[in-house]
Amino acid sequence: MEQPSRRNVLMTGGVLGALGALSVATPAQARPLWTWSPKGSVVGAGKGVDPRWVWDEEADPLVASLIDRGDVPKVNMLLKTWTKNGQALRQGCRRI
Repeated sequence: MEQPSRRNVLMTGGVLGALGALSVATPAQARPLWTWSPKGSVVGAGKGVDPRWVWDEEADPLVASLIDRGDVPKVNMLLKTWTKNGQALRQGCRRI
């Protein structure tokens, strides 16, 4: 194995520095574009739009009100016990 030259050490340092700069410049929330076809969904229809940007006019205000009232931990606790979608609320729970 040959001795490292000053040139090789500087080149290696430059490459490592460039990789570090690229990792800092990459946005933390960078995600690939949504490319999943709606044909594979439960309903098998739709526009194939990224679900992170689809709004639900009925559910969104409800979830916003849960956040505003601070009821999210309570709802999470109640939902943790559910095993089926149609399951009734536990005895003594009121509708939020």
